[in-house]
Amino acid sequence: MNIYSYIENSHEEIKRINELDALILSRLAYIHLEDLENKLPFTIEELNDYMENIKINKNDEKLVKLLAKSIRFKKLVIERCKSIFDKNKEEQFFAVTILLPKERLFIAYRGTNKSLIGIKEDLNMSYMTIPSQIDALLYLDGEKNIKSLYLGGHSKGGNLAMYALIHSSFFQKLRIRKVFNFDGPGFLQLGKDYQMVKNKIINYYPENSIIGRLLENDSKRMIIKTDKRGLESHNIYSWQIEKNHFKLGTLNNDSDMFSLASKELLDEIVEERREIIINCFFDIIEKNNIEKLKKLDFKEIINAINNAKKITKEEKQSLNKFLKTFLILCFPEMSSIKKNH
Repeated sequence: MNIYSYIENSHEEIKRINELDALILSRLAYIHLEDLENKLPFTIEELNDYMENIKINKNDEKLVKLLAKSIRFKKLVIERCKSIFDKNKEEQFFAVTILLPKERLFIAYRGTNKSLIGIKEDLNMSYMTIPSQIDALLYLDGEKNIKSLYLGGHSKGGNLAMYALIHSSFFQKLRIRKVFNFDGPGFLQLGKDYQMVKNKIINYYPENSIIGRLLENDSKRMIIKTDKRGLESHNIYSWQIEKNHFKLGTLNNDSDMFSLASKELLDEIVEERREIIINCFFDIIEKNNIEKLKKLDFKEIINAINNAKKITKEEKQSLNKFLKTFLILCFPEMSSIKKNH
């Protein structure tokens, strides 16, 4: 069973939000609601009527159609949203506010899209506070006249939700009931502000989690059964459920291997050098005119890194080692990588 089954079997209005409700509302942030901003506010039932006006994938289209028929979800109101895409700032940001019963709000933050700007912003987390994190906090600050709040997001969206909680004002912290992080990365450091609120954060990782194992995060976590490997397990539609809960599993060796590899890389490359290396890496991608790392031949990646003049010999060795692990674990179907590993 997956998230569709839960929606089809939900026959009551939301009284208390659960983890599956939070996942569904977080997924709404991936729908191009910014194209419908002039029609806001509208219910999820009405959103279904606007589907022909926006670009949407088949999985999300099915999700919205089911939600529009569901007693539990169809009357929920999508109140506002904000979208930012700025190449100069290297920012890709989106957030949406959904009104729940009893004067409660759910703010959902979008994860990374397929643009190079979105991917680069993710990597920039390894050495800086990214613009999307600042805008996630500013968006939260715009919600002042409400009793209680829930925050959530998938992938980078989960990180943004956590960041907004951690850096919010004292009174906002009191109003935020819970933050749902669905396989989103952690932080470079876990400071005092994080320690004060980490009891409000729940992390949900698939058994093969890759993205969620980046950087630091020691708050409560739940591991979800999935029938996919590599980055395919990051897809929420592969996550298994039982009734109104996730089917639980354990993190596997691939996930632990990636976590170890990413920590080793950050230990070996000092923070001041990470910006230079990331910029070099994206120069390589742009020169090869590709949109996805998966499209670039593995040998080309290694050769391009080895020929980069701004990266030291030791850094090249660390990068090559990490990239081999990353690509093997993320794209297990890429046999050309295994042959060269």
